[in-house]
Amino acid sequence: MGKLNLYILSVLVILVSSFLISCHSHKRNVQRTLDERIQSNGLFNDHLYGIQIYDPEVDKEIYAFNAHKLFIPASNIKILTLYTAMKTLGDSLISHTYKTIENHHYIWGMADPTTLHPKFEDQPNSLRILPDSPEGLTFCQNHVFFKPLGPGWAWDDYTYAYQTERSSFPLYANQMWYTKAKDSTRLLDFFPRAFNHTISLDSVLRYMRTPQSNKFEISLPPEESDDFALNIPMHMSEHAFRTLLNQITSHEVKISHQCPDQTGANAVFSTRAVEAYQIMMQDSDNFMAEQLLLMCAGATFGNLYPKEIINHMQNEYLDQIKDEIQWVDGSGLSRYNLISPAALVTVLSQLLKEMSWEEIKLIFAAGGQSGTLRHWYKNIDGAEPYIYAKTGTLSGSHCLSGYLKTDQGKTLIFSFMHNNYLGSSSIVKRKMEGLLHFVKSNY
Repeated sequence: MGKLNLYILSVLVILVSSFLISCHSHKRNVQRTLDERIQSNGLFNDHLYGIQIYDPEVDKEIYAFNAHKLFIPASNIKILTLYTAMKTLGDSLISHTYKTIENHHYIWGMADPTTLHPKFEDQPNSLRILPDSPEGLTFCQNHVFFKPLGPGWAWDDYTYAYQTERSSFPLYANQMWYTKAKDSTRLLDFFPRAFNHTISLDSVLRYMRTPQSNKFEISLPPEESDDFALNIPMHMSEHAFRTLLNQITSHEVKISHQCPDQTGANAVFSTRAVEAYQIMMQDSDNFMAEQLLLMCAGATFGNLYPKEIINHMQNEYLDQIKDEIQWVDGSGLSRYNLISPAALVTVLSQLLKEMSWEEIKLIFAAGGQSGTLRHWYKNIDGAEPYIYAKTGTLSGSHCLSGYLKTDQGKTLIFSFMHNNYLGSSSIVKRKMEGLLHFVKSNY
């Protein structure tokens, strides 16, 4: 090799080495700055918090604090529900299964949350193909192993739409839907047109449903805007289910816990699964999450038993999580849920391996653009969103876990978990926003 070539090679080695050293030094500066802002300056010292930021390309933890401690995740548990659905459900949701034995038609609801849901108006109406039968239709309950409200849910939140009852065959998302009446003779329009409603004028909006019944009382101010909308969960008793179905089908409706098994039953499909995932992840729809977890149990075992599918996922697909976690529902409404930032990063890493980046952008909320992130984490220069993530908020708890695109084009995975703070989550969000933007610009 000539002297010139040796010289060129030496220069290249020096340049590459300098570049690598510079990159390593730059990343150490990011770590040092984060450490200074978060720990030295006590950014979150008024409450419990845990953080992990991870670079999957080089399999390296960029920053961590309390990353293996357990926190209440709130709706961040929906990340696990999404992963479960991706592993167990196909492209389309199964509305129900049915089989005919000696002219008796047996139907098993598969917990599909989209049947007669107004956000899924374009879906095929799975109820239209219920079989004709002089003997009526028997809706089976021998595969149901859950209660309407989940473990650790707040019992007195039953009247709020974020805590809607679970069921094996939901109709209208198991909610009453109210809007401002177009006819001046009425105060409100509502559907389904069922049950007892007392609607009156008052100085402020108030509403309630009598416990364990479907008696609704609503008072609203006379100046309520034309785009007024209100949802109140129904009590999905067997009587309520029959009442709603009798408006839809002329067949006699029976409900039975003594049915044959589902062997040989036909499946009826409803809507594209990704549409349900978007609503669950972007709008943080608790009802959608709970029903999807039940659907995963039904698709895997034939029974609607959330604990069984949770155990199955932890044993078969989430065994790479190093921390022992406690996972009890699909939505994160329960304060019994406990998980670490590192565990959430592990699940997000699996999703990134098994989904395309376009799928992730389609399903997760985008910073400054969609869902629960539309007012936060906006890209300052007006470019494409740099955060695609899932929020999770309960009183005193706020979490954010997802993906961050840096200015250098890297995809990072992060989880911020905050528990036991007082006041609004806005203060916590504002601090996180500054940290995430710093990482975006400097890593």
